Amino acid sequence: MHKLMFRMSLILSVGLLFTATSSRSEILFNGQWENYLGKFYGEQGWQNGTPIGQPTNDNGWSDFMAFWSPVPIDNTWLFNTSSARDRIRLEPDPTSPKGGMVARFEVRGGDHRNGAYSGERSEMYAMVGKNHRKLPVTADSGHEFYGLAVKVSADWIAPQAEPPSKGNVHWGSFMQLHSPNIYNSPPALDLIAENDFHLGMDSGELGITKIDPKTGAVRQGKKDSIPVAFTNGKLNPGHWVQFMMDIVWSADSNGSIRIYRRDEGEQEFSTVLDMPGTPTLQYDSFISTDPAECKTCAPDNVTHYWRVGFYRSTSPDQTNVLWLGPVVRGTSFDEVAQAAFGSGAMHPDQLPGR
Repeated sequence: MHKLMFRMSLILSVGLLFTATSSRSEILFNGQWENYLGKFYGEQGWQNGTPIGQPTNDNGWSDFMAFWSPVPIDNTWLFNTSSARDRIRLEPDPTSPKGGMVARFEVRGGDHRNGAYSGERSEMYAMVGKNHRKLPVTADSGHEFYGLAVKVSADWIAPQAEPPSKGNVHWGSFMQLHSPNIYNSPPALDLIAENDFHLGMDSGELGITKIDPKTGAVRQGKKDSIPVAFTNGKLNPGHWVQFMMDIVWSADSNGSIRIYRRDEGEQEFSTVLDMPGTPTLQYDSFISTDPAECKTCAPDNVTHYWRVGFYRSTSPDQTNVLWLGPVVRGTSFDEVAQAAFGSGAMHPDQLPGR
């Protein structure tokens, strides 16, 4: 009897150990701006780059730069798309949540490359995690948490609308989950700063059929991104606002997104958006991603990836400036909050009385 109980206890202990190990929390991307080790520019830093992140040995400046160091540096962004060196700067900010280094992003009128994309931008993209591997987002990414603090300038003005020829659309994204390049669509999800903070969404099925109003012909098209309001979307210009995102990745109704906010002086996060049972990734029934059918379906072209900074609709004679704290991605709410903001936080669902 005692031997049986011992064996059952051993089995139970091993089972619990396996469960704890298999569900272990992890920081996947710890984007502290100090990671650049003073090599943000110069011979070891941003250089004219190639799509695989190698320098071209051209000492000029373009809006496509690769971050390069003889010793690969993990937890950095691989690419920089800005119009000049001064558009992205690293600065110490003792008022930021962590009181350390932050990134300043500036966008001016005309900060775009003709024919390359719409709008104007100053961004960094392509997360590089452990072992210097890119970190895209796929359905296999599962359940993740993201932490990011943002401060818009005290004189903030919302981006202008594009001209009627481009649909009068307007946007101002400071963190976007870029569509797979092959889809050529708006972001699946993006955090927006215009007259307020809100979410942009263009997830799920992208491909739709449209009727040409002139000819009546049926043609393929894409659905548009929609704005989703927060219960508290105040910008608080000149002050830091912390956001946590709780996301389950899926292109169908198995996905979900919940966003939490914490302002300066607050101890706990409050829920500002809760969308269960909603797609968080994209697919297009009219576009194949099968390599056997698609010559451009390289891995980088068929996966979502993150961009941070500021990307706005064309706004002549207008300058926008915002600051971002560390961007952190992981599998634990508390650990991500600790790494991103310097202070942990209990998940709002675990607070007493909830």
